[in-house]
Amino acid sequence: MTSATKSARWESFLEALRRAMQLLAWVSRSCLYPYAFFLGIVTVVAVFQVINLIDPPYVIKFQGALEDRVALSAPDGSLPECVYDVLIFAKPILLSRQSEFLSLTSQLKKVAGHRRDIKVECDAEPKQVQCSLQVSVSANETDLKHRDVVIFGLSPSSLRGRIDGLKSDSLHKPNQLWVFMSMLAPLKAIKLNPKLGSFPVHLSWTYMSASELTTPFGYYIPDEPMDTNVVIPNHSGKRKIMAWMGNNCGTDTYWPRDAYLNELSKHIHIDRYGPCTNLTCLPMDSEQCGMLMGQYKFFIAFEDAECQEYITNQFWQTALLHYTIPVVYGARKVSFLKFAPPGSYIHAADFASPKALADYLKVVAKNDGLYLKYFKWRSLGSIKKAYPPFRRESLCRLLPHIRDVKVGRLQRKPLSETKWYQSCRKGQNTSQISSLKTWVPWR
Repeated sequence: MTSATKSARWESFLEALRRAMQLLAWVSRSCLYPYAFFLGIVTVVAVFQVINLIDPPYVIKFQGALEDRVALSAPDGSLPECVYDVLIFAKPILLSRQSEFLSLTSQLKKVAGHRRDIKVECDAEPKQVQCSLQVSVSANETDLKHRDVVIFGLSPSSLRGRIDGLKSDSLHKPNQLWVFMSMLAPLKAIKLNPKLGSFPVHLSWTYMSASELTTPFGYYIPDEPMDTNVVIPNHSGKRKIMAWMGNNCGTDTYWPRDAYLNELSKHIHIDRYGPCTNLTCLPMDSEQCGMLMGQYKFFIAFEDAECQEYITNQFWQTALLHYTIPVVYGARKVSFLKFAPPGSYIHAADFASPKALADYLKVVAKNDGLYLKYFKWRSLGSIKKAYPPFRRESLCRLLPHIRDVKVGRLQRKPLSETKWYQSCRKGQNTSQISSLKTWVPWR
């Protein structure tokens, strides 16, 4: 065999080897493709999970209902789409500054320079349509036009000077549900918007039981004891007598609260917390402040206005949940008899003067048996805090009313005709009373 022949055969062998290696490489890559594809899917899923942890999807599940599924179904059995647009008429930046709305505002997505959106899913029971609410927050009047529902009042200052203009029919579509929601005392809301009484709404949504939609600050549940025995933690260690905590300096009160506190403090020691005092606990609705108030035998839960059923978290959370006897005033005693745990409070209107109240508190503070009597309710029932915060899923309660207004079963009426607007004390110009000499307790 010649050298040329040997060289040709060697080159042929090498070429065959190269082709075999190329084929082997191709086969290897082909076998790995399914694994690479699977790895890619896993990577994408993992990335989305991380994104959801950082920026979760804005879908809230809640039990709600609108109509009977059979009645609304099409001939082929399919269900119609049930999506309603809800506008909260408020400036997003102002709403975000109110701590009770953080569960709503922290989830909003910016969709325009003046508007932020969130979607709320309202799951239905069997045989009912599942609906969703596309909720926007905006104080731009042009955003009213195509909404099914508009909620006013959550940001009172957003209505200032605009009530007459909002009444224009050109701003909204027919059969649009108007809801006024407020957890303020009416006197304060009216002071911010003097024309508020003329504002037309279909529904009021307040803390009052007579409102079409009600969200109380708290409520009592009989026959569900909080404690099996009436034992006050650290009762013997309660060396402090009484505290008061307020966030204003008397500028937004509608009865002589400061004058009453000043007179009361002449006869019994009061530690005052707030921006106008030397004692501070912030934020005032925090658990930290509640625990601090729990060191006192009594807590003064004086509201800023004399209005029926206006019993705020000073009573429910700050006092009752922290084993402190609330000394109350604002709502008449009949409201406390209706809603509060029996025997859980001391109402200031039961006493002829601040001195008479102070004398009684001293007696209770020194008598363990009498003091513990005010906590007997804990072995008979329990309390629940309902507000704050504002729970966005509660908006699903609007669904049946949306349907009612669309078929003409609801008509708008001035806010002045609602029970909430009419609930405050009459017969005295309470906004101008500053002296106890011209004031008579609302019994």
